[in-house]
Amino acid sequence: MHGRTDYDHLALTARELERLEALERYGLEDGYTDDALDRITRLVTTALEVRSSAISVIGKETQWLMSTYGLTRCASPRCDSFCSHVVALDQHVGVPDARRDIRFAGNPLVTGHPDIRFYLGVPLRTAEGFVVGALCAVDDRTQEIQERHVEILTDLAALVMDRIELHLAAALDGLTGALRHNAFLSEAGRDFQRAARNGQALSCLMIDADHFKLVNDRFGHAKGDQVLALIGGVCKSFCRAGDYTGRVGGEEFCVMLPGVAAEGALAIAERLRVQIHAASLAAPDLPAVTVSIGVATLGSGDAAISDVMARADRALYAAKHAGRNRCRSA
Repeated sequence: MHGRTDYDHLALTARELERLEALERYGLEDGYTDDALDRITRLVTTALEVRSSAISVIGKETQWLMSTYGLTRCASPRCDSFCSHVVALDQHVGVPDARRDIRFAGNPLVTGHPDIRFYLGVPLRTAEGFVVGALCAVDDRTQEIQERHVEILTDLAALVMDRIELHLAAALDGLTGALRHNAFLSEAGRDFQRAARNGQALSCLMIDADHFKLVNDRFGHAKGDQVLALIGGVCKSFCRAGDYTGRVGGEEFCVMLPGVAAEGALAIAERLRVQIHAASLAAPDLPAVTVSIGVATLGSGDAAISDVMARADRALYAAKHAGRNRCRSA
């Protein structure tokens, strides 16, 4: 496909907003290091006999390169991204000569470094069907689009998504669906740095199941696992795009709320507390479950995300000491 021009590759359609939410869930904006991805981009250049290859992730305004071969790995404006057209069209895009394509002739990547002439990109598609980016081949020489090259890239793009899905699965707790502790701290640390740098709000909720030892003792560990799965599931479904949940202890969870100030965070905590209890009452063969929640918000004296979480933890124990099944702010 390399002839259609009747579309806007930056349009915020309903489908695009859903795609951006999916991208948030995958947490790919900052990328991650994976030698397997680097091997794939190197293989693309050999198989297609081109100078360069990249694995891109397309955000609302920015393109991130998760892996490159023959190109500088950096973020760039989405408006200049060739791969953004793959996302917009939801199919492969081939450009035999960018200088002769009205979509790209004036693009700074064509008129200047790296002097793109040939481009072929195929979608990186999630299991939900959303295209998060593209695997592409790039050259500073023109060449015709070959169907076998599209097939090669499509097969390799499937391997890229397999690696990404594997990375995501490794970061998730298998029982609750929440992020594992280290993965959560890594994500929260990035959000802390971003919020502190830009003067943005950031809050977290520390959540602990009340009397969880009694649940295990009375109903057995299998039922206790179901309770934890319920709490994790409610937290996940309750979160907005951009929020995320980590399992930070045996029966302890932390929900990170980027962009949410103290008053809003306490209101969210209260609704979440009520919803977890209601979900347990509606679940067959599960005991009634309550949780205590501690709330803390980024302050000017915080040096790391651990400072915010420690305050939320202290607020959690204040809620416990006040009788449980309640929320407290630090």
